[in-house]
Amino acid sequence: MPVFWEKVGLLGPVYRLVSRGFSDGDIAQRLNIGEPRVQSCISWMLHFLQFATRKELVLNASPAPRVIQRPEVHDEKAWENDKQLVAANG
Repeated sequence: MPVFWEKVGLLGPVYRLVSRGFSDGDIAQRLNIGEPRVQSCISWMLHFLQFATRKELVLNASPAPRVIQRPEVHDEKAWENDKQLVAANG
């Protein structure tokens, strides 16, 4: 039987905001829910994923760093433009 936040689809949005480093209060404000509900979602995720700390949850939820591979073409100007574009869009 699904718990309340599974029914209303809160786990995904809370998980994404936790990965960005938002506090419980900030998450509650952004999702227009109470802070205790956010804390309950996070507690459930910690238990379900078998993490001991919020830091582990954040590290697990954060996207892996992007690695820029050098293209096979020998166009140095295009390569520099691509690097600048990626750096600007982070």
